[in-house]
Amino acid sequence: MRILGALTLIFALLAVGLAPAMVGAQTTSDREATQSAEDAARQYLDLAIRGDYNTLFDYLHPDVLDVAPRSVALKLFEQIYAATNPGPATIEGVQLGAYTWPVNGKTYDDAAQVSYSQEFTDKNGQRQTLHTTMYLVPFQGRYRWFFGNSRAYIAEAIARYAPPPPPEQPTDIDALLKLVVNDLDGFYRISFQASGEPYQSPGVTVIDAGRGAMTGCGLAQSGFWAFYCPVDGVVYLDKPFLSDLAQRYGDFAVAYVIGHEWAHHVQTLLGIERTYTPQRVNQVYSIEMELQADCLAGVWSRDLDARDFLDLNDLAEASSFIFDTLGDPAGVGPFDPQAHGTSDERLDAFSDGYDGGFVGCQVSGLSPVR
Repeated sequence: MRILGALTLIFALLAVGLAPAMVGAQTTSDREATQSAEDAARQYLDLAIRGDYNTLFDYLHPDVLDVAPRSVALKLFEQIYAATNPGPATIEGVQLGAYTWPVNGKTYDDAAQVSYSQEFTDKNGQRQTLHTTMYLVPFQGRYRWFFGNSRAYIAEAIARYAPPPPPEQPTDIDALLKLVVNDLDGFYRISFQASGEPYQSPGVTVIDAGRGAMTGCGLAQSGFWAFYCPVDGVVYLDKPFLSDLAQRYGDFAVAYVIGHEWAHHVQTLLGIERTYTPQRVNQVYSIEMELQADCLAGVWSRDLDARDFLDLNDLAEASSFIFDTLGDPAGVGPFDPQAHGTSDERLDAFSDGYDGGFVGCQVSGLSPVR
C-alpha cells in the first residue's frame, strides 16, 4: 500500500521526515520537563506494543484529533503493528525546543523531541533495529504526541480507512436515523476490534406514531423518546419525538440521543452494571452510568467532527438540547435510582468524551476503569 510506503514502525511512519525545528540544549531548569516527556513517550510506545490502540489514540495532541478520525488512526495502527511485531523501545535522549507539525504548519515552542530505538520485523522476516524520534507537546499538564507527515497523508488515510460518507444529506427522519445507526455501529465495531474485544450490534426498533412494542423492559409506546433495553439488547427509538426534536434543535440533537442510548449497549457489552449499591468493579450508580453514556456520545462526536460531518452549529444543537431538556429536576439527588445528572454535569460529561476520548470516560482501551 502506497500510504504505508517503506516505513515499518508506527512512530517511524508517523514522525520520521517531519523536519522539526528543535532548538536549544538541555539545562538544569528543563529536567522536570525532560523527565515528563520521557515518561509520556515511554507510556505511548508501551501502549503501541501492547496493542492498546484506543488509549494510544486518546493521548494524541488535540490538534491531531481535529483532523485524524479515531476510526482511521486505529486502522493505521493495526496495519503497521500487525506486520512489524515491534519489540521494547529504548529511550536514547530528549531534546526540548520548537517543533513544526507539517500537517497544519503550526510551530509549538515548548515541544520535546524523544529519540529512541526499537526492534522490528522487516518485510523479509528479519529482525532490524530502527533509530527514530517522536514529538510531543504539553497540553493541560501532559505531553501529547503527534503523527502525520503532511496534510495529504492524513487525507489519503481518511480516503482509505474512513467509513464512506452518505451519498447525500438526510432529507427526512428515516434517512437520518439510518445514517446515525450505521455510523455508530461502524465506529464501535472498529473501536472494539482494535482492542480485541468482541462486538455485537444492538437491535434497533423504531416506533411509529400511535404504535407500540413489547420489549424486554416493558411496553414502549409513542412518547418514550428513546431507551436501550439490556434485557433484549435493543435500542428503541420514538420516531415522532425524534422527528420533532430534529425540527426544534437540529439533526445532531437526534444523533446525540441515539449515541447516548447506543453507549448503554456498549456498557452492557463491557459488563458495566447499574446498581443502587455498587460493591464490585464495573458496578456503578445510575448517575455514573448515564454520565458515562453522555461521555461516550462525545467520543463518537469527535470522530464525526474529524471526518467533517459536524460544524459548530451541530455541537451547539446538542449542547442546547442537553442544557434545555435533559438535566434532572430539582429534588433528584445524585444517588437517586433514576438520576442522570444536572444539565451542567451532562454537558461536562459530553465534553469530557469529546476532548478526552475513552480515557476521559474512564473506559481505557474499551476496558472499564473504576
